[in-house]
Amino acid sequence: MKNTSHKIDVIRLIRFSIGAIMAVFFGWIFRDIYLTPLLKKGLTLLNIDLATTFFWIFVGAALGFVLGFHIVFFFIDLVVKSFSHIRLQLTSWAHRKSYILDSSAILDGRVADLVRLGLFPSHFYISSITMDELGRLEKISSVYAKRVEKGRKIIDRLFVLLKKKIQVLSFVEAPKSIREHIIELSKVTKSTIITLDVNLTDEARTQKIPVININELALAFRLQLVPGDVLSLRLSRPGKEKTQAVGYLEDGMMVIVENGISHLHKNVEVECMSVLQSTAGKIVFGKFIRELDGS
Repeated sequence: MKNTSHKIDVIRLIRFSIGAIMAVFFGWIFRDIYLTPLLKKGLTLLNIDLATTFFWIFVGAALGFVLGFHIVFFFIDLVVKSFSHIRLQLTSWAHRKSYILDSSAILDGRVADLVRLGLFPSHFYISSITMDELGRLEKISSVYAKRVEKGRKIIDRLFVLLKKKIQVLSFVEAPKSIREHIIELSKVTKSTIITLDVNLTDEARTQKIPVININELALAFRLQLVPGDVLSLRLSRPGKEKTQAVGYLEDGMMVIVENGISHLHKNVEVECMSVLQSTAGKIVFGKFIRELDGS
């Protein structure tokens, strides 16, 4: 995928080309406007002041270049954007239920597993602006480069899983805000946004745009525990207190077990006593019940 800077260079080249064509055209016209009356009076080219001729050619060329570079390109760009808008609307009609992935969802990668499980069987869109964003992130540091490499593999995997149900929508001009671009694209294609970006999630919901935050989705699927529930897990390491041991549920939730230290590296049954919500997630505090057979 071409990066944004390259696309901007292409736009500039197109504008210069249009300006050059208009400069030649208007230069020729201004030359004829100046020379035609003089030639009708019987003057020859040898009798006409060459400097004045070149002056009017220069004026016409300068005017033509400005018109071509700014005004003509503006109308051409307007027509192209109108056709692009129509194309997106036709695409949205063809795929009634669809999703838009932003860079955070791609870099996270869990969306591929959700697609594999059949939770999102409909059409997917990725904006070329998002692909350009990945290219910029890749250049920030080696850490980001590895994350982007993983993200590109996720995209390849999605193309394998979804086949014709995934599409990269091409855009030439870079938007002022990627967040606004994703929201506007969602409006036009009537798609649901899939993201991990909290700000994008809040903005989309403010504008009544359907959005799925993968972190929120993950929390919704986590095991909901209440005091009194009985859990089975393996105690893997000592806790902070002398009598405590720590184990983990299948979804990664930490369980701190009182009186579990003597059963380290064993499979045990634990009664949930309380659940604490921390910045790192939920932590379960439990009480040892018994060792399980086959530990």
